[in-house]
Amino acid sequence: MLYPEADSDIFWNERMAANYPQKKTDMLMAKQIIKAIKIKNVQISDQEIKLAIADIIKEISSNENDLPVGNYKRNFFKRTSFQLIAASILLVFSIAALYNLTSVNNPSIVYKDLVKEAEGKLVEKVNSGSGLMEIKLEDGSKITLKKNARISFPVSFKGLVKRKVYLTGEAFFEVEKDPEKPFFVYANGLITKVLGTKFKIRSNNGDKNASVEVTSGVVAVFSLVDKESQDDLKTKKMNSVILTRNQKANYSSVDRTLMTSVVKQPVAVNDKIFDYTFSDTPIKEIFKKMVEGYGIEIIYDEKILAERTFSADLSKTTMYEKLNIICKAINSWYEIIDGKIVVYANTLSTKDSTI
Repeated sequence: MLYPEADSDIFWNERMAANYPQKKTDMLMAKQIIKAIKIKNVQISDQEIKLAIADIIKEISSNENDLPVGNYKRNFFKRTSFQLIAASILLVFSIAALYNLTSVNNPSIVYKDLVKEAEGKLVEKVNSGSGLMEIKLEDGSKITLKKNARISFPVSFKGLVKRKVYLTGEAFFEVEKDPEKPFFVYANGLITKVLGTKFKIRSNNGDKNASVEVTSGVVAVFSLVDKESQDDLKTKKMNSVILTRNQKANYSSVDRTLMTSVVKQPVAVNDKIFDYTFSDTPIKEIFKKMVEGYGIEIIYDEKILAERTFSADLSKTTMYEKLNIICKAINSWYEIIDGKIVVYANTLSTKDSTI
């Protein structure tokens, strides 16, 4: 055991003296190896563990096959020593993997740790029902918890520099604006900072990923490297992204990376801006209306598309349907990169296009 108790220490000392007195030196060496290794924030994937174990087993098998028959007794102890060291290495990998699973990838542990170290007295609310649970905070902000979600927050934000809440599960936030006191949500390795906006956070128990989806406003999302860095959002250790309306950030607690994308069903701030048929409208104006409507930046080559126009009805269509119609009309294509829409134009496209 890495941290022996009195009973376990006596057990192993007696076992070594009674059964393997000749291996005392090797066993003490293995003990020192394990005690000398310090594990902190170890990130080991399942594949790495499997490969390490496979290499050790292969090496053991190779040593057994190479043993001369006449020297079996002499080499028995040599082989046993190697197996003992191999077992020690396997134990270290197991401890590292266990630490990784319980301390890093388990949202409930992170949640409990942060709540325990939070400033001031907190109130916890848990949605144990089958429907949604709405909570109104002292500052007027609203939080809607989904089933099995739980959140902890101060009874009052008065006297505090920041408004901090701690979430595990899925919830929708409507935060009251207060420039003097930013709002922070801690959830499954993510820190979400807002002044006043609407957004959704998903950080379900047992899930190695978390996500933030913005409905309105601007949100800053940071990855929580360690508990010591939770209040230092300027640290170079932390990944960060800025999200606007209809953008989404996905966080992986395995490799601690943040990926920005577009939500599955973007919602226009005002659908009426598309409630008419465009006729010979410059494509630049169409893209401008798309940005105004959905809040997502569109990147394209203005020189190539400068003279192209568009004629079609875009009403009663989703954002992605609009993009497909537009790109088909101007003989181009698009992709989503880092939460932005990138349009690639075919230089052989006609000047005017109509659907």
